[in-house]
This record gives sequence, C-alpha cells and structure tokens, in this order.
Amino acid sequence: MSVGRSYVLRGRAIVVVCCAAFALLATGPEQLPATATAAVAAVVWTVLHLRWWERGMAPRTVACADVAFLAALCLTQGATVPAAQEEHGHAWVLVAVSVAIVAYQFTHPPLVGAAAALLLAGADLLGVMLGRPDTWMAAVPQILWLLVQAAMGCALYQLVLRRCRAEDRALAAAAQARRRHKLSRERRRAEEEYLAVLHDTCSATLLMAAAPAGPPAAVLRAQATRDVGRLEALRAAGAPAPAPAADGEPDPPQGAAAPGTGGGPPPGGGDGVELATVLAAELPRHHGPITTSMAPGIDRVPAEVAAALRGAMAEALRNTARHAAASSVRVGCEREDGRVVLRVDDDGRGFDPAAVPRHRWGLSGSVVGRMARIGGAAAVSSRPGGPTSVVLTWPAPDPVGPEQPPAAAGATDGDATDRGATDGDATDHGATDHGATAAGDDAHRSAPAEETGPSAAQQEAAQQEPAARAAAARTGPAQDGAEAAARREAGTDG
Repeated sequence: MSVGRSYVLRGRAIVVVCCAAFALLATGPEQLPATATAAVAAVVWTVLHLRWWERGMAPRTVACADVAFLAALCLTQGATVPAAQEEHGHAWVLVAVSVAIVAYQFTHPPLVGAAAALLLAGADLLGVMLGRPDTWMAAVPQILWLLVQAAMGCALYQLVLRRCRAEDRALAAAAQARRRHKLSRERRRAEEEYLAVLHDTCSATLLMAAAPAGPPAAVLRAQATRDVGRLEALRAAGAPAPAPAADGEPDPPQGAAAPGTGGGPPPGGGDGVELATVLAAELPRHHGPITTSMAPGIDRVPAEVAAALRGAMAEALRNTARHAAASSVRVGCEREDGRVVLRVDDDGRGFDPAAVPRHRWGLSGSVVGRMARIGGAAAVSSRPGGPTSVVLTWPAPDPVGPEQPPAAAGATDGDATDRGATDGDATDHGATDHGATAAGDDAHRSAPAEETGPSAAQQEAAQQEPAARAAAARTGPAQDGAEAAARREAGTDG
C-alpha cells in the first residue's frame, strides 16, 4: 500500500503543477503578480510535501502544515482567481484542493481524511465569500461535491485495502500449507530412509544369526555391534547416521555419507563427491566373484546422491550373495546422456518380480525407494532360472510411451522386492512386519503429516535392538586373523 500512496501523492503533484501553469495563462496583467506568487508557492510546497512524505519525516507535522497551506491558498481566491471566471468549479485553486482532499483519503486514516476534507471545504467556502461575496451561493454545490469526492475516495480505498488484506491472508495461508506439505514430505522421506537403514542393518544381522549355516561368531558379533551403534546414533540424532567401516576396509571419502543414510547436502548443492571413490569404498564389503567396470567421466555428484547409489548397490549385492547363487556378478557405472547409470548384473537363478508380495521391503525400500527420494529410478529385470539385472539411474529418465504394467516395470513401482521373498524368507524382511509397505503403499502414504510420538519405524527399532544385542552377546571375542578368515567365508556385508 505504501507504493500506492506514493503514486497518489505524485499524481497530486502533477495536477498542482498543471493547475499552476493554467492559472498563469488565464490570469490578466493586474492579477498576475499575486497569481504567480500563489502558483509558485503551491508548486514548491507540493514538491517538498512529496519528498518529506517519502522520507517519513514527521508525518503529523507535515500533514498539519499541508492542510494549513491549502487552507491559506483557498483564502487567496479573491486575488488569484480572475473576476471574469464566474463558475467556481473552473477555478484552479478548487481543482488543486479537490485533488489534495482525495489524496488524503488514500494516505491517511479515515478520521484524518474526513477532518482534512471538512477543513479544506470550509476554507474554500470562506475564500469565495471573502473574495467574491456575490457568488458564494453558486459555489456551494461545487464545495459540497468536494465532500462527496472525499467520501467516494475513502470508500474506494477501504475496499481496496480490504481486498488486499484478504489476498495477503490467502497468500499467507497458502505459504503455510506449502510449509506443512514440505514438512510432511520430509518426515515421510525420513521415515522411509529409517526403514531402509533398519532393513540394511538390524534385519540383515538377524537373518545371519538365524541362518543354519550362518557366519562365524566373530563376524556376527562385529556386525551386530556396528548395527546397534548405528541404530542408537540414528535414534539420538533423529536422522540416519553414517555406518563405520569394517576393519581393514576403506572409509567413505570426506563429505560422503554412509550408504543409504541420506546425509550430505541436498542434490545440486556444493561441489559433491567423486562417485567412483564412494562406490569403490563399498565394494570391499562384499566378497565373491564381483567384476567392476567404472567408465571414465563419471565425475562428481551430490553427496546425498552418492550415498543413495552406494546403499542401493550394496543392497543389490547382498541379495545376490544371499539368494542368487551366482557364479559371476558384474557392477558397472557410466554416464549416459548426462545421467549416471549404475548396473548390478548376475547370472544367478533369478526370481519373478510380479510374484513378490507388496509388503516386502528389500528392493522396494532399500533400492527403489532410496533412488526415488533423490529423484532417481531403479528397474529390476529378472525371471526364475535366469539372470537378474538391477539398473539404477540418476536423475530419473523421462517416461516414454504408455505406462508399463508392474511385471514389466520391475521394481520401479514398488512391487518388485527382495529376491528372498520367493524363497519364503521372512526374516530377511523382518523389519517390515510392522506393516510398512513399499513406496507405493497407500496406507503408508496416508500417515498424518503432523503425527507426533514414536513412529512405526522407531518402535520396530526398539524391538529389533534387543535381538541384535542378544546376538552380539551370544558370541565371544575372536582373534583378528580368525575374524578375517570367517569374513571371507561368509561373504556378507562388513
């Protein structure tokens, strides 16, 4: 509204300058000195008034001085308005005063505007009576019209002000709704990431402990200890915490988050990290016939993107080691049309993505959901008895052609999950027994945005941690050499 008031005062100044110019042209020689003096004074005062208003200098004092000057200008009509001008409505003083009265309705509160209108209308009538007593009755209608103009200006300003305030309230409500939506989305992302971390740590450790031919005690104890520490840090910080590297394995590079943690700056922020270095730090955790192919020119990516690609690749490799019985596994990463494409291919026994229940969390949460949260995509291609291919793409490719059915799209719409689902492996996805589904589960999406208290994932973590602690307590310490040998035999995540 301050901008509108400034325009009103500038319009008033322009009108006053024009009135002064016309007054000099219409005045005869005998009245020219007095008219010129009044016209110049009106122009100078109007310019000063405008500058003082824009600078906010003593608004009450300036307003009182302005009304006093305009009232004095009205009293000079006997010397500044030509006697031959019979119609008072054509007097330049009246035009200048009428514009000032209307401007007051837009620049001051209604009571101040009404008081200024009454004072200036009375001063104008008094000026006519003093200067030309025989014509003051004919001037009354024009003077009353000043009050009508003031009332109309005040009503218009209040209408505009009311609409502007309503628009401001609507904009504020929309901004608050956007903030709530963003908060709800971030909470959902955090819960989904929590479930992915829970699956990659606690659930995997429990699966190892329950397997008949599981890894030696030293390996199980070390992994359970790391998982418990990671979950405790996650609960304390309220966000997924980096997983420590196993003994003898390279740590993640500086600035890179742990797999699947979602740490680091948002996509597009900062200089990012070297993706090839981050992926290379993960590969030593997985033992077996793994062949890697990192194409040159992968370059740097945001830390969050590198962490998600690393976590998704790690989950695909763990599933291959557990269920595929593959003789060879190939991991390749390259740039295609500016996109990062990471592939995990094996020649194992495969599975049917369409037959996997929706409540399984494996690939749908730890791979597909993780990629979706960074704006990427994951596609799983497999068949029973045949090879399996997991393709991770960031950013997600544009959809081409008609939408694919769930069976053809693989894990891209949340239906294809862990290979172990086809083997009746319930413990591999034990983290999802609480009812959390894949990214497309409608029940999970309908969680209230403002929900408080422990979430389902946090309750699950509280249930899983004692079991992991018990698994760590059942095993005893072992020598470093035996632990390294057992780790090679197990072929599990370090």
